Order: sequence, then structure tokens, then C-alpha cells
Amino acid sequence: MAEQKVIDLLLSAQKALLGAVIPSLRAVAVEWSGENLIVHFYHDGNLSEDMEDHYMCIGTEIVADFESAMIDEKIIRLEHPKPLPKHDHWAYHRKE
Repeated sequence: MAEQKVIDLLLSAQKALLGAVIPSLRAVAVEWSGENLIVHFYHDGNLSEDMEDHYMCIGTEIVADFESAMIDEKIIRLEHPKPLPKHDHWAYHRKE
């Protein structure tokens, strides 16, 4: 059951990212924390309010696939070549 929940989350995130990836997006990691989902957006470069809104829209598309879930979007500025932190489930990772 838990494995299917992660698979569903990854598929939802990848669907939400279709046509939404911008060059400054380094990676997106997703995870469940109880009934809440956490989405980590790793951004390279200056982070404008418009970009933050863009990432929040992606998060909204993800959480819309899960009836009772709440979402916590973490938008992190992390300049390349700083290494990305370890996550178990990557929905997107650009080639670097």
C-alpha cells in the first residue's frame, strides 16, 4: 500500500511538471509525511515571486490528485554546483 502511494505521488508530480519545467529548476523531490505530501523544488539562480508562484501552481496540481492530502511546498535556492541533498524519490532531476 505504501509503495503504491509513492508511485501515485511520483506519477502525479511528473504529470504536473509536463510543460512546466524551467531552465533554473534543478530538481524536484517528493515524499509523504503521514497524510501530507512534501514537494521540494530546488532552484538555481535568483528566485522571483513569479517563479515561486509557478512552483506553487505545480504543487497545487500535484495535491489535487489526492483527496484528503495537504501539501507543503519547499522552494529552495541552491546554486549549481552545490550538491543536491539526498532524497528517496525524485520526480525530476536536470542533467548537470
